[in-house]
Amino acid sequence: REKEDTIKLYRKAEVNLAAVKGIIPNLKFQMEDLKRMKNSQQGEKREQFKRLEELNRDIDIFINDFLQEESLEKDKAAALAVLLKENKELEAELGMLSQQAQTLDRESFELSAKRDSKAREYAKAVANRREADEEMKVKDIIILDLSKRNHNLHQQLKEYTKLYEMVKNERNK
Repeated sequence: REKEDTIKLYRKAEVNLAAVKGIIPNLKFQMEDLKRMKNSQQGEKREQFKRLEELNRDIDIFINDFLQEESLEKDKAAALAVLLKENKELEAELGMLSQQAQTLDRESFELSAKRDSKAREYAKAVANRREADEEMKVKDIIILDLSKRNHNLHQQLKEYTKLYEMVKNERNK
């Protein structure tokens, strides 16, 4: 009965071990993918910052020209309006990219926590399996010892039975 329970525990531990081993590569792949996405988002963010700085410089130049000249030509006013509009769009895009970067950081942290949790589960499953293996070895040794003892007792019983029969036969004579 105990051996069956031990075997059941051993099989459960093997199933848990296989499940955990199956999940870990997928989590690693997701984490690497998120890191790549994060790095590309950060690269885009840097490019957007550079472009934003260039646009701000252009805007400052146009504003400076505007202040120096009393009247603006329609082309300069249109260019300034386009640059201001593009600047606002880039700032909105930069804000969105910052939010995406924060989301990716959060997901990366969560995946890292999941990976750590699965690693702990894996270690626990391995320990349970080792413990079950050790218990099985001990139980096998106990069974072997009891089998030997049973055999010896059986031999003694045969000998005592023979002696009993001999004594019985001699009395009956």
